[in-house]
Amino acid sequence: MLKTTRLDWILNKLAILGILIYQGIGRRFYKRTCLFEPTCSRYAVQCFKNHPFKQALNLTRSRLSECQGTYSLRLDRQGKVEMITHSGRVVTEAEISPIIGLKLKQFSFISDTNLNSDQTNST
Repeated sequence: MLKTTRLDWILNKLAILGILIYQGIGRRFYKRTCLFEPTCSRYAVQCFKNHPFKQALNLTRSRLSECQGTYSLRLDRQGKVEMITHSGRVVTEAEISPIIGLKLKQFSFISDTNLNSDQTNST
């Protein structure tokens, strides 16, 4: 943990309080499920506990920008699901929220070998 000033300490405590209020009340009005594990709000609390205010704010802002927007999915070489965020960051299956992970398992992925064998069988 880096040495923080008294002002950083106060701002961090206020930020954590705001996040806790959001977790208790505001989350009910925001229906979207977080893509990541830990969730963005839990990640933000950890940032504000472990970093000076400005650095924690930048880390939180970066994480929230990853959580917004579109993403795509692919299988890695071991057959595990990877998620690619709109900014190009590759998120491994271990970092994906369990709720999102369950939704992903409902989809079947077509590999190149399955696609080629299907084309061969149809001709």
